[in-house]
Amino acid sequence: MDLTEYFIKLAFFLVPGFISWTVYSILVNRKETESISTVIRAFGCSIVDYMFGNLLIMVINAVLELICIKTGWGAMSITEIINHPGTTIPQENLIAALIVGFPFAFALAKVDSENIIFFIAEKLNITSRSGNTEVWDNLFLAQPWIIYRDLITKHVFYGCVQEYSDKQDIHEILLSNVTVWNSDGSESYSMKKVYLARNINEFTIEIADYNKGE
Repeated sequence: MDLTEYFIKLAFFLVPGFISWTVYSILVNRKETESISTVIRAFGCSIVDYMFGNLLIMVINAVLELICIKTGWGAMSITEIINHPGTTIPQENLIAALIVGFPFAFALAKVDSENIIFFIAEKLNITSRSGNTEVWDNLFLAQPWIIYRDLITKHVFYGCVQEYSDKQDIHEILLSNVTVWNSDGSESYSMKKVYLARNINEFTIEIADYNKGE
């Protein structure tokens, strides 16, 4: 196998991993800053995808053999897949890896969102951390009613957080049942919803210690 064939086959090999990692990243709102780290993580996901893909092939073969159908599909190790003749990966192995890649991404996102690894590590006294998420991701879970101070317009918004996200330095937030105050502290007006998008140094958020009725 020459170098060109190897890189083509490696690209096919990484496809399930890239899909799994992309789905996982979307679900947990993870943002990659380095392409090399994405490739490494995709490679790791691909290994898992093909391993469970082999298991899926074995199960399919076992079920079909019960009704006297032979597929000719075979479970292959990672090295056998990479060293398979030609420039492509065996079709059945690639399809199986793609199929299991989605539930693997969902499971990975569940482990991440529930901080299961940190929970186990904390119980074993390995770490005192309870999670690896950013403050922004969990800021409004316990108390959605906030005071949002816009340092650009000097307006103050009081409302209930409906949706929020962050795109690098820009933090977006959608408030409902909003009351707006002017910079002098006088109440200006009310509105059903307001969308705000500011850089991280252009606003502050205060969370009251009481709940407002829906």
